[in-house]
Amino acid sequence: MGIRAPIFELKFEEAEILKYASNAYHAAKVVFANEVGAICRDLSIDGQRVMEVFVKDTQLNTSARYLMPGFSFGGSCLPKDVSALTYLAKSLDVNTPLLNSLMVSNDVHLMRAARMVLETGKRKVCLVGLGFKEGTDDVRNSPAVLLAEHLIGKGLEVTIFDRIVQPEYLFGRNKQFLDMTLPHLLTHLRPNLQQAVAEAEVIVACAGDPQIEQFLIGEHGKKIIDLVGLPQVKHSGSGYAGIGW
Repeated sequence: MGIRAPIFELKFEEAEILKYASNAYHAAKVVFANEVGAICRDLSIDGQRVMEVFVKDTQLNTSARYLMPGFSFGGSCLPKDVSALTYLAKSLDVNTPLLNSLMVSNDVHLMRAARMVLETGKRKVCLVGLGFKEGTDDVRNSPAVLLAEHLIGKGLEVTIFDRIVQPEYLFGRNKQFLDMTLPHLLTHLRPNLQQAVAEAEVIVACAGDPQIEQFLIGEHGKKIIDLVGLPQVKHSGSGYAGIGW
C-alpha cells in the first residue's frame, strides 16, 4: 500500500540539512519541555498539565509560525518573558541551558545582520522598517532599531523609512526606548521610501510590506539585504542577499 503524502524535490545538500534540522528540532522540543518541566517541579506545579495545554495552541505554539529563517525577535513580550523564565529558573537553582541560550543566540543573529551590511563595504545604508514586527509602531527592543544603533555607531550613514512609525505619535516606554537608543532618529527618518533609498547604496529590509516589496524588485540599482524573507525580492535575482534563504 502506497504512502499518500506530498513529494518535494530538493537539492541534495538541502535534503541533507533538512534531515539534520528535523532531528535537531525534535531534540530541541524534548529539551525545552524537560527544562520547563524541571522549573514546574521545583514550584510544585504539574508540568505535564502545563505542556498539555501548551500544545493545544495550534496557531502559534505547535504550528509553522516563527519557523522560517528571518530577523531577530524583539518587542515587549518575548525578551521580557524569556528573561523572566530564566531568572525564575536561576532563583530556583534549576539549570536550563537551552532557555539560557535564547537571548544569547538572538543577539548573535542580530550581529550577523550587522556583519552582512558592514561586509558590503558601503557607507550609505537604508533601513526599511523600524517596528519589532510588521504592521506595528512598537519599537521596544526592535532588532531594526538596535541594528540602526550599531551601524550608526560604526560610522555608517543611515536613512530609515517606516510607513507606520511616526515619532510624534509615540509615547510612554515605546518613546523612551527610541529616545534612549536612537536619540537623533529624526535626522535619519525620510518621509518616503524613494528618498530614503536614493540616499543609500544598500537597502536593508527589516520588515515585510507588499508595497515595499513592489518597490524593491524595481530597477533602483541598489544591493538588497533581506532580513525577513520577502518572497518577491527573493526571486528577483538582482543584488539580493539574505539570512537563511
